[in-house]
Amino acid sequence: MSARLLLLLVLACAPALHAALWDRDRQPDDRLPAVADLAGGLQTPRTTVLTERRRAAALARLQDVPDAVAGPEEAAAAEGLLPAFDDAAVAEARLGRYTEAIILMDRKFALGAKVAEVRRQRGHDSTTATLLNRAEFRVLAWLAGGAHRDNAAELRAARADLLQALELGGRQPEAALELRRVEWLLAGAPAAAEGNLPNLLGISNAQLAGVHGADALGAAGCGGTIEWLTRRLHQDALGRDVDAMHALSVACTLAGRDRDAAFCWFRLCDWARDGSISTIPGAPTGEALAARMKLHLVALEKLDGWRAEYDASCRDAAALNASRLRYLEQGLAKGEHPDTQADFWTRWSPTWDAPPAPEAPAQPENTLVSTALYVGAGIAVLILFAVVAAFAVFVGRAHPKSPTVDEL
Repeated sequence: MSARLLLLLVLACAPALHAALWDRDRQPDDRLPAVADLAGGLQTPRTTVLTERRRAAALARLQDVPDAVAGPEEAAAAEGLLPAFDDAAVAEARLGRYTEAIILMDRKFALGAKVAEVRRQRGHDSTTATLLNRAEFRVLAWLAGGAHRDNAAELRAARADLLQALELGGRQPEAALELRRVEWLLAGAPAAAEGNLPNLLGISNAQLAGVHGADALGAAGCGGTIEWLTRRLHQDALGRDVDAMHALSVACTLAGRDRDAAFCWFRLCDWARDGSISTIPGAPTGEALAARMKLHLVALEKLDGWRAEYDASCRDAAALNASRLRYLEQGLAKGEHPDTQADFWTRWSPTWDAPPAPEAPAQPENTLVSTALYVGAGIAVLILFAVVAAFAVFVGRAHPKSPTVDEL
């Protein structure tokens, strides 16, 4: 079966899709940010300190990798070490050390093959994840090296990894979409002189000119791609993937999610203004790039209102990102770590470091009024005694005491 036919077959019956890197930071689908929040800049807090510590801890675990896997007990022990390869490799990639990340995946692939001989399905599943990670590291290495298509050995190796993952049958929808992306990068369709720029999903001008809605996205062979691209951009190890954000905006337009599409374009404008570029041959840069990546948008009359909402979303995201980063850095400084403390993030809230509410200032005592009150109270007591005494004298005179027998 040809690779193209296999790709189309997998995408035609794709269930929920996943994407990007496989390590401990991979979020379940229900914890991924909404498209508008993603475009607004909501991020998972990371620091170089956290990445370095995670890398060191994972590499320390890998000191126990066995040379051979002879039986069920050895297979179980070896299988328990496979996630450490992913953590170490992803950490290496986030630090820009793509060669080291690829080598770690080579080692994991070899160990996974040994595990598969004893624990077939688990080893098989891990092998597929290994191929997906290794393919991503190869693409990242090519992008970081300048994205030269006359030197695309890493892209071709990534393509081979993804084809093998498809043949193994595990995580096929993700592998199929990753293969689509790599094929698009290899093809390098140039930008036309005018009109819409190519997008990595292959959504055409004719499709964009037709009916929009969730069914239209599926009919274009792009069902599930919004979730896939959201995860890819949320976990992007290189940062500012202009082509992925453009594809997400195009997919949202075709799906009838015009506000989300606009938010993605606003983020593209910010990136282009800061110097981010597309991998499309001949694509413009700066404001011209943003203008060409706008042409698929609809409901243009709403852009000004959506821009105000986007700016507010950016401010909110920046505040949350900064708060979470401060919390993370403070915890790391105290020797805490989210990888080893399950409740690390449960202690965070958006107001975790807010200053305490100021106490109401004490009212100064008015000494003049206090003195007057004391004097007045004393005078009132004296008057009360005087009245009681006068009353007693009056009663005594009005009712004299009767004489006793002796007195008579």
